[in-house]
Amino acid sequence: MLPEKVFLSIEEELAHFPKKDVLAMWSEKLQISKQTLYREFKQRHSKFSESVDKETIGKIAAAKFETLDKKNDRLSTRDTINELKRIGAVPFGFKADRSTVDRLMRKYGLDIPSLTKKSPSRHLRSFFPNQVHEVDATVSPTTYMDNFGKVAWDPFAKARKKIPKERQKLILYSGWDHFSGCLYARYYIAKGENSVDLFHFLYEYWSPKKDNGLPFYGFPFQLLYTDQGGIWKSKSTKSLMEKLEKIVGFQHKRHMPGQARATGGVEASMKTLKKFEKRLRFRIKKGMHPNLANLNEWLYEFLVDINNDKESGKFGLSRNEVWTQKVEKSLLKSPPPFFDFLKMAFSKDKPRQINSFCEISYKGKTYYLKNLEDFIGRKVQVWHGFKEEAIYIEYQDEIYGPFFPGRNEVSIGEYHSSPLTRYERTKRELKEVAEKLLGVTEDYGFEDPTYVRQDNYPNPHISGEKIEAEGGVTNARQPLQQEFNLDEAILYIAMTVGFYWEDIPAEIKNFVTNQLNETYNTNGYISRETLDEFCEKFEPVMEEHGLIQNL
Repeated sequence: MLPEKVFLSIEEELAHFPKKDVLAMWSEKLQISKQTLYREFKQRHSKFSESVDKETIGKIAAAKFETLDKKNDRLSTRDTINELKRIGAVPFGFKADRSTVDRLMRKYGLDIPSLTKKSPSRHLRSFFPNQVHEVDATVSPTTYMDNFGKVAWDPFAKARKKIPKERQKLILYSGWDHFSGCLYARYYIAKGENSVDLFHFLYEYWSPKKDNGLPFYGFPFQLLYTDQGGIWKSKSTKSLMEKLEKIVGFQHKRHMPGQARATGGVEASMKTLKKFEKRLRFRIKKGMHPNLANLNEWLYEFLVDINNDKESGKFGLSRNEVWTQKVEKSLLKSPPPFFDFLKMAFSKDKPRQINSFCEISYKGKTYYLKNLEDFIGRKVQVWHGFKEEAIYIEYQDEIYGPFFPGRNEVSIGEYHSSPLTRYERTKRELKEVAEKLLGVTEDYGFEDPTYVRQDNYPNPHISGEKIEAEGGVTNARQPLQQEFNLDEAILYIAMTVGFYWEDIPAEIKNFVTNQLNETYNTNGYISRETLDEFCEKFEPVMEEHGLIQNL
């Protein structure tokens, strides 16, 4: 065994010089081989390490781990020991060198690599199709929409760290069935992920597809699994998920940050979809620049091929075959009509009346309802919450929008009258029909009015300011029509009571039609007297429903 002084000298030199050079110098000085010196040195350290307190090693490891940052930079072991000595956390006479402390930290599992290992994970297991759905979205880094509405390829995509802000991005939403692996996806144009595109994608994903190429559909039976993206934390998305959880019964869960492996299936499906973009590159180079609709058609064809490929499936079956054979079809539930689906994310407000400028006021802002001039004066239902400041208008089960804050304004000198609305055109048509049915006439500015000519009656001629008629008959008034067919009877009732037939609910239309069908006379017509009696009884019903208009 070498003297203690030799070991202390070697340790002192090791603090300043490479280990290899120090051992070579001392082996030559002591006339022993390097291997013998190294073995003696190692045995001495093993005996010394047994006397090092484990608690002290723990303090050093804790302090060193506390200095670790995201880039894996931290204080060295030697600097950590020195700082702990200065603050009195480690005895000033602590003589263990860096290599001994590092070895003991590895032995006790306190070294940085051991402390930063990923936590163990398990594979998610599902037992039948539609039990678990996973949904994800990603911005296409290589393709974008140019200023002409065509898909273009970015040859510098790999060199860029960030996508230019002014670019119209192509965002790919994808959904993946955990058991069968059935994959569905769609492209959308947007500046980033948003609720509008997400809701549309979820509706398309869970609805029956346009053909048998992609047979899968339906809500998940148990779980919808997503990442922690901000789109899933928005108020409208939370509202939709909460209502679907109550109505359909599945749960929506977001995996914890740093646990992206939890959605490894849908992330793997994104790699599959990148194959489509690689194929797309060849088409674009050949001059084929699709618009968004064409792009989604090509993507649909690609998905049909992938989901029908047996090599990418399991059990020796394709993804579609696995889903079709294993799914419990009696439990499948598909979404309601699109707007009913969206209503789950909306908040409903009191009805608003559209003013003469085709505007409504909502939460202190004015909204111009472009192309809804036909509804001026009508009360409409307002829905909001689907998108910031946007509202939708519901009238007689039809949905219109979105509409954004703004006024119906034109510059001075450019004002022009608005085109006739649908109801104004209908009013004009009804007046023309009334002239034929009821004998209504127009005043042409003469002493006596001219009347509408009817067969077998004298035809008046205008001569100067005097009206003369063939056969010596002047001022011959057209007799009122006494019998009506069904269409004429409906127009007669509408003009007499005062309403628009288009505005009448279906159940009232059926009631009127059924009542009129029971009043035909022997000639197959409905008499004027019968219609007048019907109008007297029918007018209170229309007033009760608020359908009478000032025609």
